[in-house]
Amino acid sequence: MAAKQEEAGLKKLEAKVKGFLAGAIGNFYQLADGKSIPKAEGALIVVSRPDPDEFKYQLSLHVGEKMLLQQDVSLDMQSIFGKKDKNMDWVTKVGGATFAWRFVFSVAKSENLVKSNLAIAMFEVSRQEDIKKSLKEDDQDFLMQAIEDEMETYSSGDESEEPEERNREFSPDPVKKGAQFAHEEREGKEHNRLLNVGMAENRSFIIRGSKVGVFKHNRDDDLEFLNKIPEVKDKKGQVFSPAKSMLAQNDKKLLLLSDHAPESVFCMDIETAKVIEEWQPGDGFKVKGIAPVEKYAQKTGESSILACSNNALFQIDPRQDKKQAAQKKTYAKAPKFGVMATNAQGQAAVGSDNGEIRLYSDITKNAKTLLPGLGDKVIGVDVTENGHWILATSARYLLVLRTVLPSAKAKGKEGATGFDKALGKDKPKPIKLQLNPTDLAKYNISEVSFTPAHFDTGDNIQEEWIITSTGPYIITWDFKKVKEGQRFAYKVKKANSQIVADIFRYGWSDQVVVAEPNNAYVEVTKKKS
Repeated sequence: MAAKQEEAGLKKLEAKVKGFLAGAIGNFYQLADGKSIPKAEGALIVVSRPDPDEFKYQLSLHVGEKMLLQQDVSLDMQSIFGKKDKNMDWVTKVGGATFAWRFVFSVAKSENLVKSNLAIAMFEVSRQEDIKKSLKEDDQDFLMQAIEDEMETYSSGDESEEPEERNREFSPDPVKKGAQFAHEEREGKEHNRLLNVGMAENRSFIIRGSKVGVFKHNRDDDLEFLNKIPEVKDKKGQVFSPAKSMLAQNDKKLLLLSDHAPESVFCMDIETAKVIEEWQPGDGFKVKGIAPVEKYAQKTGESSILACSNNALFQIDPRQDKKQAAQKKTYAKAPKFGVMATNAQGQAAVGSDNGEIRLYSDITKNAKTLLPGLGDKVIGVDVTENGHWILATSARYLLVLRTVLPSAKAKGKEGATGFDKALGKDKPKPIKLQLNPTDLAKYNISEVSFTPAHFDTGDNIQEEWIITSTGPYIITWDFKKVKEGQRFAYKVKKANSQIVADIFRYGWSDQVVVAEPNNAYVEVTKKKS
């Protein structure tokens, strides 16, 4: 019955909707206050591409001759699919309000057509290029898998843990006053921009324009302002505002990147508050990202680092040469590298502006594995200490990827990963983490813009949590539950203002250091009583 009704309705819409690609019949609901409010039965949902020469797609809802809704297809829709209930949920923004919708498909074949066309549309809108030219067939399957909610589950490796031990939530107390720069500086134009949390020392550093604030953790589990470095200057005396930063050498050095001298990494001695060295990969390469040579090298005396430019990877060792990389690999066609991270073995995950993630056992050689991503710029990447999981951040979603090779392919090498050997057709099913559309409507979040996400940290731990934020909301995912297939296992807490960055305190999975434009504090999670 539904199939015949669908066929008749879509036949009419094919002639009416310009660039019709796919459609399906079902029931249309609004999601509000925890309820599904019926809006239309027997509605038709349509994906179209009005101009075949443009990478622009539309989604529309129809009942008979009446169009109920129409919007451009984009990541801002925050669309999710539910396999069990055969539903698609998404949001639209009207004025200053966010509305959440649900469409429940009646015909399975048409549901799959709509899903696949939407996945392709999202990719092509983001990349502004044809998916067939961008991705191999296997990689297109990778993309399709990311929109499905039925996922493989993985053991946490700690089955003895009681469920209630994981039942944590943000403190119900108001956000703390925290610690701030001096009043006269808070009144200026500059705001807190970069956050660095110490591993070897009880210190956190916040960069505000060309100033660096120094904070410590007090006995009340909060931050206390100690002092500031009034100006960051290069060795020529030119004041600059760092664009990226990283602690190194037992938290005694602060490494800085700057737009005014993109070919350099500036090494600031924290004790003297001065830039003491300037490192370069050489040959005019512009440094876009830096990472420790091993995940926790920050808390050792290690002075060498990894770095990336648009089309090259480097190991810079200032003990050998401050003006030339000790090791490097260059690419004729730029992969558009931007961010990188390492595991405990020093293997590197490197994210690109086009969404790709490469896994290296040695940065001077070809990547062992290339993960295609979903077509959106990777703005942050993290790796578990053992290298078994990668966490990649794009502005609208997070991507969690398992790197462990199947036992047959590992050939007896237990725990071998895509860093050691190419995953090939055994690429993992990507776990795409988003905020639920119902929560977007509940909190009236008109635009999702995640800050770089991080795992909790600590020597020889099994990572349990993921922290990120969007706007004034701190978001924590339960990583164990994510591995068990629960994509929406997260908690939300509203801060006083926009979150600049949030990072777990080293060795404290229940404490998150949070930086707002004019404030910094520690947010504590507690077990539910």
